[in-house]
Amino acid sequence: MADKKLSSSEVFNQAVKPFIDHKNAYQDYKGTKTEGDIPRTEQQEIIEGGQKFQKDWMWDPVFALPSVAWNTVFKNTGWEAGKENWYFKTRPINNKEKMN
Repeated sequence: MADKKLSSSEVFNQAVKPFIDHKNAYQDYKGTKTEGDIPRTEQQEIIEGGQKFQKDWMWDPVFALPSVAWNTVFKNTGWEAGKENWYFKTRPINNKEKMN
């Protein structure tokens, strides 16, 4: 049984079809997306919400004082700790991030 020889356009269409199907699958997506425009699933949104809660209410308070002590010792060296810890950020930095 000899296979039918495909034209170049048929070969191209077969090669590109998975990419087009993937693109079309997310056309009507209404959920959130990552910074790179990658859609998040509902499970990812739940997990990320839990991780943010843990960071904000469990880990930031624990590491706030050690980070302040570290930053006092290594001031202006570029080794600052806790840059994302909202317990000891300045108010203008927090307000700027909320606007973004």
